[in-house]
Amino acid sequence: MRFLVHNQVFKAKAVATQEATTYLQTELSWCLLKGGEKSMASFILFESTPIMLAPWHGLSAWVSSNKAAPPPFEATHSQDIWAYTAQNPEH
Repeated sequence: MRFLVHNQVFKAKAVATQEATTYLQTELSWCLLKGGEKSMASFILFESTPIMLAPWHGLSAWVSSNKAAPPPFEATHSQDIWAYTAQNPEH
């Protein structure tokens, strides 16, 4: 929680009647709730799946490469994201 407070995802508040720290939501933390008006929960869950994280491991090599290479998603999964999505609609 200290990490999240430091990055202003939550606010910490000391309550005189309690020993434990109380945490308050910030505008950013409201975006993490499912079903909210500006919710990004589904997007964050989607982007943090192994399928979507794997291409990031090849991004540095792709950017620093001098030769024409397929984009990281295509290099990782042997097809572009649109073809992958068409074949895997559950994802």
